[in-house]
Amino acid sequence: MLLVLLQLNCLQPDSRHDNDQNSATIKFCTFSRTLAYSGQGGCIYVSSISINNDISDCLFVNCSSYSHGGAIFLESGGILIQRVCSTLCNTDSGYGQFGYLSVKDSNRNNVLNFTSVSYSANKYWATPRYYPTYHLSGIQKVQNTNSSYNSNYHHSGIGIDNPNTYYSSFCTFFSNHAIQYDCIIFIAGTGSRIVENTNVVNNTQDTTNRGTIRIYNNAIISMIKSIFAHNNHFLFHAPDGSLTIIDCIVCHLSGSIGNVIIGSNNEMRCDKETLVIKHYHSFLCEQPKQIGTSTYVSTTKVFVLFSYISYL
Repeated sequence: MLLVLLQLNCLQPDSRHDNDQNSATIKFCTFSRTLAYSGQGGCIYVSSISINNDISDCLFVNCSSYSHGGAIFLESGGILIQRVCSTLCNTDSGYGQFGYLSVKDSNRNNVLNFTSVSYSANKYWATPRYYPTYHLSGIQKVQNTNSSYNSNYHHSGIGIDNPNTYYSSFCTFFSNHAIQYDCIIFIAGTGSRIVENTNVVNNTQDTTNRGTIRIYNNAIISMIKSIFAHNNHFLFHAPDGSLTIIDCIVCHLSGSIGNVIIGSNNEMRCDKETLVIKHYHSFLCEQPKQIGTSTYVSTTKVFVLFSYISYL
């Protein structure tokens, strides 16, 4: 196993970063202004098929890497990331401005829970960079997670690639921007793939012929009891997969492309309404502020990102 930690600053006496034969555990730590000048993982790099990773109660501020994983690169066994905040993280190229999360065994868990990823942005726009968070393979779960105010060349909200199964609930994708296309993309995979109780609100893209939500390479997705409002251009884009919408509030359907199935009990309206979702509250989730060329974390929490989203 290879476990690399860069510029570790632990916040509490019981902080630990264990490294044994079966697990890599990192808890109660903050990573700030870290940079991997070459390679992957600006703060944390783990490469081992057999290792289970647990990263909890951590803060990542202004972390960057040359390639995949601006803050975290995991290519390993099971993955659990929970109660984590990422802000202002990026890559110079590659996938995952905050995290590249890949499991090599499709039967292992790949879980993101009670996490916020915000203000990730490409340092340079000349070369495409993808996804604030990128999930590859495994039994994928993304719950109680916020992805907001991110700006990427492609795929500004999240990337879900080749899951064994996928389940997501109580998430918010708010005010993300893509220079090219898509906020949320689902790629390939087998088994059940369900998204429930999710806000997809006020996301924008410059390309006019792609969707806010894209279904690619024969992925099949059901989105249930969710709200889609004030996203620009096409909303749903499923050219070679299928997307089923059930019991949702949809502000507009004009311009949907491909195999989009409008199921039962949907409401087509544009009210000032979003789901009230109890996102992550923690002393770790605090608003970073920029002073000159330095970034520090203030004591004012960003409750708008973690309690509920109201776009008006």
